Amino acid sequence: MGHNGVFAAAFASLMNSIWNPLSATVQPKSFKHFLGNCEPQYAGFDQQDSQEYLSFMLDLLNEELNLRQKKPYITNPDSKGRKITELGIECWSNALRRDWSLPFFLFYG
Repeated sequence: MGHNGVFAAAFASLMNSIWNPLSATVQPKSFKHFLGNCEPQYAGFDQQDSQEYLSFMLDLLNEELNLRQKKPYITNPDSKGRKITELGIECWSNALRRDWSLPFFLFYG
């Protein structure tokens, strides 16, 4: 799924560069180039919507780091007057059957 872990490795390399106490500045050129190869929308130097970028990046990291190799097809539950807490528990348990990764646990809800 994703890009066989290459995007996650590129992101990890960028994070290591940013948090390295020996580097005063970081130019994320290689990460930006790789991101443009993953998604043509980010290939140029046009201004991008930060929410769309973060959503794309988190989805891609989730796909690459997901421990669920086979994702079952699950239809969205119908509310039909059910309590919101009951519906939420069912939706969350369905999500856990499809996704099991650190980005999922940290950023999705």
